Amino acid sequence: MITDSIRAYLIREFFRGESAAALSDDQALVTSGLLDSVATLKLVLYLEEEFKVTIDTADIANGQLDTLRSIEALVLEKRSIVTST
Repeated sequence: MITDSIRAYLIREFFRGESAAALSDDQALVTSGLLDSVATLKLVLYLEEEFKVTIDTADIANGQLDTLRSIEALVLEKRSIVTST
């Protein structure tokens, strides 16, 4: 569900005309250059608003926004931190 929501956002905002199947869960987004720094910032803002989490610069630097799978794991991790405090 998280992955599907993020995939839909990415296609709507950055990959118009592409099918959802064209963006796999393990597709490199940042390291491949598909998302530049501005697009990455927009993605962070979307994640923070949509999933009520805070993304740190370390999360970006550590490559946690590079694939849909890693983004989903990051969101789940951030959500568990919020609910446990």
